[in-house]
Formats: sequence, C-alpha cells, structure tokens
Amino acid sequence: MVGWLSSVEGAALCARGASASGGEMQNNIMHHIYVLYSQKLKKKYIGVTSKNPRKRLQEHLSGQTPFTSRAKDWKLIYKKRFESKIEAYKEERFLKSGKGRESLKFILNDVNLQNVEEYRSGHNGAVSKTAVLERDT
Repeated sequence: MVGWLSSVEGAALCARGASASGGEMQNNIMHHIYVLYSQKLKKKYIGVTSKNPRKRLQEHLSGQTPFTSRAKDWKLIYKKRFESKIEAYKEERFLKSGKGRESLKFILNDVNLQNVEEYRSGHNGAVSKTAVLERDT
C-alpha cells in the first residue's frame, strides 16, 4: 500500500500553508519523501530522495543506511512527490514532528481504509490490515 495525495489534500491535511506540490522544478529532478515500515522493529523511517522511492528502498534493504540495516523487512508504505527539494525537506521535517506524526497516522489510516475497501470488493470481504499494507510493496 502506497499513498499519494494531491497537492490540495496534502495542504489541507498538513494545515501549514506550505505548497504541497513544491516550488519550481530544480534541474528537472523530482524529489520524494517516503516512509518505510519494519514489522520486526515496529518502526517507521522517513526520508527524502531524488531517486525512485522503490529503488531507494532496495538500498535500505541492502544495508546502505545504518538505521534501516537493523532489519530486512522494510516496506514502502507512503510516498509523495515534490518538484522542489526545499519543499520535500520541509515536508520531511514536518512529518518527523509531533503534528507531522499525527498527520501521517491520519493519512496512512485514510489511505489504508480506501485500500481495504478496494481489496474487500475482490476478496469476499475478508482482509487484514497487514495484507493491505503489504499488497503493493
């Protein structure tokens, strides 16, 4: 399960007045914030990258980042694209704050509920939250 928000949704959820779509594009490179989750550690990891978040996940899984090298079961559970590196880093900082963690819980729960409904429609109503989280990763 990977969640994407429109710039309107992102701005409304974050309620900070910052542009959720970012500013001007820098060197035609898109920047992403991403959230990984490890079931083993029961921890989230929030990062920024100019790479494809799925490729960045592979780097985490191969032990290239000290914090994430403690587990090998990281899943990409959320990502958001920005045209501006500055806006991506602002969003990362926000998500690591108290209000940001609360917003992230809300975002993930909202996206997860949408995915549960989609998943249930094709699986006779039986689904676990874990199955939805792992479905698209």
